[in-house]
Amino acid sequence: MKSTGNKELKTGIIHDEHINEYHGNGSISSSKLKTFLSTPRAYHGTHVTKEYPSTFDTDIGLLGNAFHCLSLEGMSKYNEEYKVLPDGAPKEPTPLMRDRYFKGKGKPAEDERVDFWDNWDMDARTNLKFEHDSLCKTMLKSVLAHKTATEMIASGEPEVGFRTKRDGQYLQCRADCLIDKGDHYEILDVKTTSGSLEKTSNAIFDYRYDVQAAFYSKIIQEVTSKPVTKFTFLFVEKKPPHQCQLVTVSGAVLQNAMKVVDATLDRIFECYASGVWPKPASEVNFEDIATVYQLRDLGVEV
Repeated sequence: MKSTGNKELKTGIIHDEHINEYHGNGSISSSKLKTFLSTPRAYHGTHVTKEYPSTFDTDIGLLGNAFHCLSLEGMSKYNEEYKVLPDGAPKEPTPLMRDRYFKGKGKPAEDERVDFWDNWDMDARTNLKFEHDSLCKTMLKSVLAHKTATEMIASGEPEVGFRTKRDGQYLQCRADCLIDKGDHYEILDVKTTSGSLEKTSNAIFDYRYDVQAAFYSKIIQEVTSKPVTKFTFLFVEKKPPHQCQLVTVSGAVLQNAMKVVDATLDRIFECYASGVWPKPASEVNFEDIATVYQLRDLGVEV
C-alpha cells in the first residue's frame, strides 16, 4: 500500500515538532478525514494527486496558529515565533521596483520599500499583521478572565502530537492542551470563531468538531493505551465583545462520532490499497441517467 508520505516519520508522542512540519508531513489528520467524509474526490485531488490547490486560508490559519501560541504557550514563545509588521509599514516592493533598485535606477520611495523589506525578511520569524497581533492580545484578555479555562490551560501541556502507522498510512493529531490525569487524559481544544457563541452547539456539528474529538481520542488511545475521558472546546469570539465559552463533547456524541471515524478510515484505507478513488462528477456514466429519463417518458416508475 502506498504511504501518504515519502519518508519515515517519528511515531508515538511528539513533543518537539514545529507546527509547519506537523501540517506538511502528509499524515492523515482529522481535517483530512473530514475532507474525505465530505467529498472523497476533494481528498484525492488535494492530498493524493495534488491536482487541486489547497483550500487552506493562510490568513485565517495564521491568525489561529498565532492565537494558539499566545494563549497556550505564552508571550515568550509567541515572540520567538512571530514578528509583528509595524502599523503603517510600506507595501512589499514589486519585482520591477527591485529590478530598478539593483540597477541603481530606483526612485527614493521605492528604494526605501526595498530596504525595509530586505531588512525585515532577514528575520526568519513568521510575519504577523499588526491588526492580527492586536486581536490575539485582545482575545487573550478574555481567556485570562475565564477562571476555568485558565485553570485547564495551566494544568496541561500545550501542542502535544501523537502519531501512529496503520496499513502503511500515518495517522496523527495534535492536542492543543493535553491534561494528564494519570490513567486517562483530558483535552482542551481552542477554536476562534467569527460567529456568536450562541451558535457554538451548531458549530460542533456544522464543522464536524465531534469527528475531530473522536479522531483525537482514537489516535491518542492507540499511541498511549490511555483513554481520553473528556474533550472540551474553548470557543473565543474574534469580534467584540470577544467572549469565550467552554463546550464539552458528551459521551453519546463522541460514541456516535467514533463510528463515523472508523467507517471513514476504512474507506480511506480501502482507496489507498486498491488505488481506486471516487470519480469526479464529469466522469459519471450519464447513460444510466439517460435511461432513467427514457423510462419515465414511457410512464415507467423508477
